[in-house]
Amino acid sequence: MKLELTQKQTTGLFMTTEVRQAISLLQYSAMDVWDYVQEEMLNNPLLAVEERGFSESYSSRSRNQAGEAMNNVVEFYPGHEKGWREKLFDQIKWQLNSKEDYEVMQYLILNLNERGFLPIEVNEISGSLNVSSSSVTDNLQHLKDYESRGLGSSGTRDYLIYQIKQQFPEEGLLMQLVAYYLDDIANRRWNQLSKQLSVSQADIKQAFTLLKKLRPHPYIDSIMQPVKYMVADIIVKKEGTDYLLTDSNSPFSSIHIDSSYASLKKDAKAESFLNDCYKNANWLIRSIEQRRQTILKVAKVIVKEQIAFLEGGPLHPLTYKQVAEQIDMHESTVSRAVSNKVMQTSRGVFEMKYFFTTGLSQNDSTISSTQVKNHIQGLIDQENKSKPLSDQKLAQVLKKDYGVEISRRTVAKYRESIQIPSSSKRKE
Repeated sequence: MKLELTQKQTTGLFMTTEVRQAISLLQYSAMDVWDYVQEEMLNNPLLAVEERGFSESYSSRSRNQAGEAMNNVVEFYPGHEKGWREKLFDQIKWQLNSKEDYEVMQYLILNLNERGFLPIEVNEISGSLNVSSSSVTDNLQHLKDYESRGLGSSGTRDYLIYQIKQQFPEEGLLMQLVAYYLDDIANRRWNQLSKQLSVSQADIKQAFTLLKKLRPHPYIDSIMQPVKYMVADIIVKKEGTDYLLTDSNSPFSSIHIDSSYASLKKDAKAESFLNDCYKNANWLIRSIEQRRQTILKVAKVIVKEQIAFLEGGPLHPLTYKQVAEQIDMHESTVSRAVSNKVMQTSRGVFEMKYFFTTGLSQNDSTISSTQVKNHIQGLIDQENKSKPLSDQKLAQVLKKDYGVEISRRTVAKYRESIQIPSSSKRKE
């Protein structure tokens, strides 16, 4: 047997420690980045942070945003898993401007019933809290308009009217039927309504078709999981007709290389170690800045594509690929940039991943998967509980009433994602 030593040249991808670090930092949350920096500071004597660090910077900015009243707000019962009311308050409290608003909003949310309705009159709330009726009314409207949920409506009729104003503002007949003849239209008294209102039965049935597209009560189950961050990574504010974005990078701007580095290098024995520390510290600082710029670029595209949502409409179908193409980045980079990140908007605080939805066929346009899930929830809410709709029947109704073509299997997947059991388990 003859043994030979040969050389062979190959090409492949090699990921350096620095590149892995940059990738990890991009997908970390702000708190995770800060933890990582603190660990690096233990091993790198050249990394330094100004005394005004992460927690102080964030808490200071929080007070500027919400006012000194933030410190006086009663916390929701700590030490247990938060319910949907507490999650809702966590999301909406950042939009409030005074201690009184906090107290009123907290009272409103705590008194919502399990269907999302508020069974208490404004005057009663005003008297209980010793605040003006206008303060209660303003905060109640704020609650209703939050993500256009209609939470805080007095009941089904009030909630239906709220939806009509949002979705069918030109449908005067529908508004009249719901406001004054809801029982008649629920029992399909077409002939009686036609004579009483001097309109054709066809017009009444057409209004009834629109009514069936509305929900009987707010969609509480869709309230997002609790956000893990006290302050958003990106803050979106509208000024005039423009949307302005700011980031929360201020805590990281205090990270720098210790100025005593040059004098320490005079020690020959320490020079090699300090040179490595300098390179690592410099790379970390640049990686954090690159992370900031990437997140901001992605956020700008999200805002541009989801302006309709920010204005009170539905989410527009949006994919990582679409964003990646606009900013000349890879899809995986966009995915990491939105992972564990939060955006604060006038409609609430959202995980940035929330703005990405798949697009489904709806005749000549597209509709987001979130909207389809809402349709499925609405259809099931209104179904005959003794004869619940099967997934196949739901698919047929979606196609007929909403122009959405999806398979039975997709309906099942969406139904399970919003935690609705199968028709056999829903039967009463």
